[in-house]
Amino acid sequence: AYDPFVQPARAAQMGVKLLSLDELLEVADFITVHLPKTPETLGLIGDEALHKVKPSVRIVNAARGGIVDEEALAAALKEGRVAGAGLDVYA
Repeated sequence: AYDPFVQPARAAQMGVKLLSLDELLEVADFITVHLPKTPETLGLIGDEALHKVKPSVRIVNAARGGIVDEEALAAALKEGRVAGAGLDVYA
């Protein structure tokens, strides 16, 4: 999991292995996004991030619009760099 606000000890209590965002992007089969829209999270999953994922990845955005760059995601889907996506929001 990636969460810059969860302390490693708390993650260990929950049985969760914390990774950097780059590490998570490289190894994840599914990426689900659940976070507030802030200046720091706007565009978090953009073209650069989508070039790091496995082509078999599925991405689900259940957060606010704008955190996942929809245009970059559409391009990644069209080019076969992302296998699937589900969005319940659109910016």
